[in-house]
Amino acid sequence: MVLAPLLPAGVLLAWRRAPQDTLRFTPWVAAANFVVPYMHVVYNKIETVHPLPWEIIRLIKKLAAMSP
Repeated sequence: MVLAPLLPAGVLLAWRRAPQDTLRFTPWVAAANFVVPYMHVVYNKIETVHPLPWEIIRLIKKLAAMSP
């Protein structure tokens, strides 16, 4: 959670220094963002959000259980 605000700043600094190199690694950084779990802090409760593949599997299982 601490690194999330620093990531865009790091990408901007890398863009200023070497734009061509940044174009190569930025899609990988964006893709990695979907794999990293994170948390929502809602009032006094923490809700974890799993990586995207995990959430998709969970959604498919929930939809399969609902269908007749």
